[in-house]
Amino acid sequence: MKRTISIAIIIGLFIEVIVLYFRLEITDIPLFKDLLSATISMGSIAVGFLAAAITLMPSLEGNKFLSKLKQLGGYKKILNALLLAIALLFILCLISLVGLFFDLETVSTITSLFLYLWIFFFIVAIYSVSVVIVTFLFYLRLSADDY
Repeated sequence: MKRTISIAIIIGLFIEVIVLYFRLEITDIPLFKDLLSATISMGSIAVGFLAAAITLMPSLEGNKFLSKLKQLGGYKKILNALLLAIALLFILCLISLVGLFFDLETVSTITSLFLYLWIFFFIVAIYSVSVVIVTFLFYLRLSADDY
């Protein structure tokens, strides 16, 4: 999990350097408030979906796949990846919600910092969801090879 967080932060910071290099401003993104609103919607759906996955996992105790997943050591990895993705998506939704209250039509230090913070959490959250999907598919393939 520490490795996942470290990689996510490195990727997020790398994208931030690119954004800073090209001097992207909040006014360069048309309809940014609509983008924030869409981020809240999609992030909320993803949080709900991932939370449902976490609550279903313990209830499937007799499932062959779950037994094999525990045997392979993937149960804790998937659970930790799910928790991290939920936390980051929730933070992204909160940041997007706060952004709806800013005057985003003018460039200022606050709006620039907000943009950089939002981009960082957006990249990190997308990466964390990708880790959940790749980890799940990896263990699904491993368990399928045994049957």
